[in-house]
Amino acid sequence: MKGVATRAVLWLLACALALSLGGCGGSKVRNNAVMLLLEGEWRVMRGDSLWYSFPDYDDAHWPKIDLPSRNLYQAYAALNDQFPAEERNAVKGIVWLRRSFDIEEVPREMLLFQAGEIMNADEIYLNGMRIGASGRFPPNFRSGWADFRSYTIPHEVLRKGRNVIAMRIYFDSEAWVMGPIRIVDYRHGSRVKMLYDALKIYGMQILAVILFGLSVFFMFLFLRRKKELIYLFFSLCAFAQAITIGLCFFENLYPDLSYSSDTVLRITQAALLLVPPFMVLFYRSYCGDLLRVRELVIYLVLPISGIILIFIVPQRADILAVRNIYILTIFAYIGDLLYRAVRNFMRKNRSGILMFIGLAPTIVLAVFDILAFTFGIVKTSMALYLYGVPTMIIFFAIHLVDRFVTSLERMEQLNLALQESIVENMRLAALERELDIARTIQMATLPVESPPSPYFDIAVKYIPAEKIGGDYYHFYSADNGGLGVLIADVSGHGVPAALICSMIKIMADMLSHLASRPDMFITEMNRRLMGIIGEQFMTGGYVFIDSAGRRLLYARAGHLPLMFQRSGRDSIEELMPHGRAIGFTHHSLYDLFERELNSGDRLVLYTDCLIEAKNLCAEMFGEERFKAILQRERARSASELSSILYGEVAQWCNGYLDDDFTLIVIDVR
Repeated sequence: MKGVATRAVLWLLACALALSLGGCGGSKVRNNAVMLLLEGEWRVMRGDSLWYSFPDYDDAHWPKIDLPSRNLYQAYAALNDQFPAEERNAVKGIVWLRRSFDIEEVPREMLLFQAGEIMNADEIYLNGMRIGASGRFPPNFRSGWADFRSYTIPHEVLRKGRNVIAMRIYFDSEAWVMGPIRIVDYRHGSRVKMLYDALKIYGMQILAVILFGLSVFFMFLFLRRKKELIYLFFSLCAFAQAITIGLCFFENLYPDLSYSSDTVLRITQAALLLVPPFMVLFYRSYCGDLLRVRELVIYLVLPISGIILIFIVPQRADILAVRNIYILTIFAYIGDLLYRAVRNFMRKNRSGILMFIGLAPTIVLAVFDILAFTFGIVKTSMALYLYGVPTMIIFFAIHLVDRFVTSLERMEQLNLALQESIVENMRLAALERELDIARTIQMATLPVESPPSPYFDIAVKYIPAEKIGGDYYHFYSADNGGLGVLIADVSGHGVPAALICSMIKIMADMLSHLASRPDMFITEMNRRLMGIIGEQFMTGGYVFIDSAGRRLLYARAGHLPLMFQRSGRDSIEELMPHGRAIGFTHHSLYDLFERELNSGDRLVLYTDCLIEAKNLCAEMFGEERFKAILQRERARSASELSSILYGEVAQWCNGYLDDDFTLIVIDVR
């Protein structure tokens, strides 16, 4: 698609260039249909008199000039002293051009007189008869911009032998007569006229309408997505070009409306100065360059100052002088574009390189027009930079199509991802409901409250890291007032750990007959759980308090030490009988620790979350802080101590516990 579009644009440019260069004149006849070329030597006179149109008027004293001419001012300068004094050095006025030619026989077919653009307005006389006109002479001046002159020659006007053709031209600050200048048969001439009009007028009108529509469209896009400056700058660039192109032909199409020709010139030349900066800003934003306010001011200060001058200066000549001076700043903008294009090439920014290729025809043809119309270095009969604009539009359209297709693909991917997410969310919602049920079941397996006893004051704080956890605790009440307390911590947390906790609950109930023998209790639980908890393991501690005998019995399976505080003392004893964690081997041995108890003694059992909780600096709460709190709060009740300990740990880790928290405090009465 890109190749076809590019070839179409190149063909259009080739046609325009061939037409432009072909109209530069010369005396060679390239088509047999051309009856007579009138290029070459003419007679010229400044001033105005209808006598100059008569065939028998003697113009032998008039100076000679060669046509076609891109700059009649330059030709007039050499002849200035031969003109009437009042017509010398004037920047506007009327000039007459005359030439005679001979024909042997009057042709039977209809003929046309044709000339390229004549600036600004003209009337053509053949043997004293007016055969055509373009533009309007003062006082209602209208410039016949870009209009290819093609006037029908009445059959009765031509004479056998000598004929005289005269041009009456009004010029204001610009003066030229472009080729081809000829008399041609109607069939061939009308085709050439049609081609010129299609390329120079109707095609440009269509392009102006397209550019205006694009300007409105992209301005709407920018207003909806204000972060996309590429749309703003393309809209402004397209609008400036639409004004420059569209109003050029306004005077040809609507000469009867009330307006000033100078106003049209001011608007078109002001818009022309804005095209280069907006084009560079568009390219920069297209390539993702960051634009600062200071850079925007630098880009726009020169053209805006030129526009202000264009609307201040009084005469048409001053407008064009300001335009010619400020149009030279285009080379600075072109240099900026080239610099950024090279940088994109070095960075292998493919989209930036392609867009520069799209802008290149406009840039090259703009330089060509400056060399032709400002400096007169090259010859052309028409402005060509406008024919590079479609290339820019096509490449930007390709960019938009690519962006649109990419957006569609992303939307399809997002739609699929959304559908998958909906399914996943439904699955997660179902799992969430199941977890809620599992939490309810797990919480039901834990003791609702500590067993009532006149011998003990018990406080428990249990906080699972997730909805269901891997910590477990259990109480046994003996007939003689004794108390058994089991605390367990399954590796990991979540569903697997919770399932093993359910097994521990069952095992604990089954082993109730061993409640008074902690070592045998742990040994039997290890034996029964081995092989059914997979790769998981469990640490645990089981303490039995014989209230009648005032004894403490304790066995542990790789669990943290039991903290023991004697009545009336702040010192802490860590009880750590030997025993390996449950789940590693069938033959683990567990030592039994035995100690006398007195009224006021305190036992504290806990899981590893309490000492391994981390703060924002990844520093653990630690055993030393734990023991310090136990010593500091020795006078507190079991319930108060459990709340204080949990509050300190939660504050330490900023409320985020990444493991299950279990704390059991037992005060002996």
